[in-house]
Amino acid sequence: MAALDEKAATAAERKLASEEVLRKRVQVGHEQQNEAIKAVLNRYIQDKLVLPKCISFFYTKDNELRLTNAMKDDAVKIHPHALNQMCEIMGINRGYVSRLHAGKQWERELLLTNFNQLMQLGEYIDQKKEPAKFLQRSVNGELRGFLSRRYNRSLSTGPLLRSFLEACQLKGAGAIEAATTDIKTTLKCVLPMVFEPVEGEFVAFGATFTNSDFGAGRLKLSGTVMRVGTGTVSVLEDKYSKVHVGKPILESEIAMTEDTDNKVVIAAQAIIRDTVDAILSDESLELAMRAIQQANEKEIPWWKLKDLLNNVLGKKDLEQMKSMIESDIYNVISLPPMLSSGGVDVLSEWGAANLIGWFAQKEKDADRKAELQDVAGKLLKVPT
Repeated sequence: MAALDEKAATAAERKLASEEVLRKRVQVGHEQQNEAIKAVLNRYIQDKLVLPKCISFFYTKDNELRLTNAMKDDAVKIHPHALNQMCEIMGINRGYVSRLHAGKQWERELLLTNFNQLMQLGEYIDQKKEPAKFLQRSVNGELRGFLSRRYNRSLSTGPLLRSFLEACQLKGAGAIEAATTDIKTTLKCVLPMVFEPVEGEFVAFGATFTNSDFGAGRLKLSGTVMRVGTGTVSVLEDKYSKVHVGKPILESEIAMTEDTDNKVVIAAQAIIRDTVDAILSDESLELAMRAIQQANEKEIPWWKLKDLLNNVLGKKDLEQMKSMIESDIYNVISLPPMLSSGGVDVLSEWGAANLIGWFAQKEKDADRKAELQDVAGKLLKVPT
């Protein structure tokens, strides 16, 4: 009986320690949240509807590629994301563009010829069989989005992020991670309590908000799991996903500022609140617990894990990951214990999810980090 009491006391102490770790993580996350909100609120987007034939490209004396719509006094720098969008519209290979841009003077001149002729002489037709106009979205003199005029600007990050935070706060959920890049915003919040789906594995559950005002992805809400001890995060399957497509933007609407009374905004805010409630419901938490329990009991062979990561991690990172699994390094960084199969230690899907999360933690690029966390979440199949 004394041994059982001691074991129970130890488990309770470990849970209390995990709750303290979670509390400190939320403190740091709150600071990141404030920075993300500040970045979103201070971002002033200037929109223009432009005919392709009115667009021209040129190089500055410093060999910086710029775009202008009429005269060079309205020229803007071009963000790599907007450049990718234009290349797709013009049907020109992005690798070819990069090679010419990094080349000699004659190669840059060839690139300008390609861009100007493809944009000004190409045929771009809208759904009404009329000459198409494109939406240019710029911030501080930098073109960050080159989009169809059907792009739904009402699904803007500011008011939707506000609704997400309000819904999380009503549930007591606090931020653990937030990032705002030039083109995308992501925020993760978790409930203030620790769960133990598997003995010794303490986790927190929450929700992730993702949106881009520049066509770099959909508006998404997803469930989230954080293993408290290592801080590794897995983003579960999307619970709500909305593509930024709406009715064509009219010239008279182009100067529209953020309108929180807009019916589209109000409807989206209501959906966000309902989705957060669903993600953080007792039923969803129970399903997520079962998903971790199943993943903890299921082996994943290296070839299968490698296939999941081939398009996300480079050769060097994959080699490092394989080496970690086959050596004691995996245990040194305190990831979930391995399974035993025929006297041999093997990786579980729960372990693999957190190993991927460990690599995500090292990633400085916010978009790449989010991609790794999404892959980690694919290993946690929520039962239906």
